[in-house]
Amino acid sequence: MNKGFTLIELMIVVIVLAILAAIALPSYQAQVRKGNEKLALQQIADLSMELEKEKTRNFSYDGLDGKSLSAKAGSKVIYNTTVSAQLREWSIKACVNQSLNDASLYKNFASNSQGATCEWSDTSCTVPSKCQ
Repeated sequence: MNKGFTLIELMIVVIVLAILAAIALPSYQAQVRKGNEKLALQQIADLSMELEKEKTRNFSYDGLDGKSLSAKAGSKVIYNTTVSAQLREWSIKACVNQSLNDASLYKNFASNSQGATCEWSDTSCTVPSKCQ
């Protein structure tokens, strides 16, 4: 009696594994994307708190105008977050890095000192008027 697997049995196992991988990979990528988006939102929240602390100390948001952060996954920059601050108001936007292969699948985010928050998908990172 032969002990081992036939070529057909091995091919069936490989096909089943390929089907499982094809099902699991998109779900995994979606979860990674959601995690990166949550990181961008957290950076916006951190920067908005920092801006309010700046106003409490100096009665102005000017000290943080132009500040920027990058949300990274490994060595790749996923989001670029920038602050635009004037004397009495501020806005923060987190734009997805357009050099990513799947950049069109990510959302962009913005927030301002009036409490408006926005999320949108486009490649130009043009902030909607209600969040400027």
